[in-house]
Amino acid sequence: MIAREKGICLICGKEADLTFEHIPPQATGNTRKVLEYSGFNMLECNSNGTLNTQGIRYKQNPRGAGSYALCGDCNSYVGAKYVKTYSDFINNTRDLFESIKFEHGANSIQVVTDKLNPLAFFKQCISIFACTTQEGSMLDCKEFLLDCNSTSFNKDKYRLRLVAIPKETTYIKSTGWYRLIYDNGLCSGEIAEYMEYPIGMILYKLDAPCQEIGVDITNLSELPYDSKPTIELVLPYMEFPSIIPGDIRSVTY
Repeated sequence: MIAREKGICLICGKEADLTFEHIPPQATGNTRKVLEYSGFNMLECNSNGTLNTQGIRYKQNPRGAGSYALCGDCNSYVGAKYVKTYSDFINNTRDLFESIKFEHGANSIQVVTDKLNPLAFFKQCISIFACTTQEGSMLDCKEFLLDCNSTSFNKDKYRLRLVAIPKETTYIKSTGWYRLIYDNGLCSGEIAEYMEYPIGMILYKLDAPCQEIGVDITNLSELPYDSKPTIELVLPYMEFPSIIPGDIRSVTY
């Protein structure tokens, strides 16, 4: 029997019995026991945001990383339409990193494929953010996510960028929405990060100026479902050495 919790589905917004959503998908290797740490608890013990977890409270999840985020219908739809494409891209990129020798001075990697369904990949990225940002904050993406053929993504509100995380890590960083405060006292637009080896994703709300990082893939939302054009991405190498939102650093090998 599938364990469920009552709550609000983060894609359709309905109150329902929620099912466990693996984030990232199981097919990317997310099948082992994980320890989940609250960023607030970690910052209380590590004011500089380092990833030292000694003595910090955690929740053990034997099923893998994820949460009770989606109703059964939304979970099934996203899983059937988008997860395989996303998982294949993640696994192929991981294989690429494991096979290459990093050249001295390299700060990016070129990924070329004609086997990717770009719209399905993009929609899975957005569904991950819907499940990892504050409750109800992305209900405006409902139609886009629950109709595989829809290209109605709000590009005037959001921009999605990708970076490469070239070295394997044992942790995932998911921030929810945050704002950066600059030296002049002004704030950035809202930003959300989802970082894991080998790909990091950064979603920007375009409600205020912000210095953006990574390759803009928002236009993938315009392509027909099931199309497989040749896609070429030059992804900058990045690392996330702490849990502090916005602490994403370029790295050169």
